[in-house]
Amino acid sequence: MVQKFHRGFTAAEKTELWDRWTRGESLKAIGRAFGKQSSSIYFLVAPHGGIRPAERRRSRLALSLAEREVISRGVTAHQSARPSRGGLAARPRRSHRQNCIPLFLIWPGNLKPSDFSGFGLSRP
Repeated sequence: MVQKFHRGFTAAEKTELWDRWTRGESLKAIGRAFGKQSSSIYFLVAPHGGIRPAERRRSRLALSLAEREVISRGVTAHQSARPSRGGLAARPRRSHRQNCIPLFLIWPGNLKPSDFSGFGLSRP
């Protein structure tokens, strides 16, 4: 018995699928257009409730391609993966306590300029 390879949908096909769905085409018609069964279309549409999911984008906290390349080259050269002065641009490091203001300072009536001096913040 020969098994058939079942490929998924490319990003362009998913875009076309959602365009067809929002135009009101049936699952069966969309499936026919892609040469797939309507159940495979259903399992892409149903988890999102029939609403097109938001466009994917990288987090601003993720490393850029250049930063990942520098780290990769450093690892292959058996160097530390931590940023050095010559390699990656050093990001300012702050501890958790420096980034967070204790909750009791935020309550109305408790704000004084001296409360914010230890956090590197100006008065709100």
